[in-house]
Amino acid sequence: MAVKTKKSVIYHIPKCGGIWVKETIRRAGIPYTRSKDRAVGHKELRNDFRLEREHSLPPNMWPEDVKGLFSFCFVRHPLGWYKSIWRFRKNYQVLNPKFPVDRNWVPVYEDFVNNMLNSYPNGFVTELFQYYVGENIDGVDFVGRQENLADDLVKALTLADETFDEKILRTTKRWNRSKEYTAVLSEETQNRVLEVEKWVIDSFYSGRQNAQMVSNP
Repeated sequence: MAVKTKKSVIYHIPKCGGIWVKETIRRAGIPYTRSKDRAVGHKELRNDFRLEREHSLPPNMWPEDVKGLFSFCFVRHPLGWYKSIWRFRKNYQVLNPKFPVDRNWVPVYEDFVNNMLNSYPNGFVTELFQYYVGENIDGVDFVGRQENLADDLVKALTLADETFDEKILRTTKRWNRSKEYTAVLSEETQNRVLEVEKWVIDSFYSGRQNAQMVSNP
């Protein structure tokens, strides 16, 4: 969802910690409205990912409704993103045929990832993230990383000049975690992900060594 406070607007990229962010800022004392509740100006725009109001894109928002607000979102390493979405679908066994990921989903993790890479030679995660941040990363004011969620949320809220309880923020438990089904990729497929999703790696991570923190199991 797009979460709007008096000072900022937060965009929720799927599987990048958005549910935790929403619950955390509420607990930390920051009131907000959500585009999901139609309390935030929202334009219905079609996109290749069939994203709904819960995952509103910056172009979906009326400019006058977010003018002057500090905007931010969170991204995730592609290896971690693919693993998370696969586990989420395996855990809930509910597929949405409108969402491209679900048209490629299969119970074998490596096959699923290769299906995604075959369907999106320019990188599904790359294309998804670019919908939010822009190819030149100028679509929002700040981009945090899911792997560093609490620290980067503190940075973003501080930059937005929000007033919040940092202790509560840092002690809020993680939400929406899927069962830890084993999700292992061969070295060949891992390297293929890093090649195809090179834009994400180059834009938000310092290099291939970052794959270490989100790779197997």
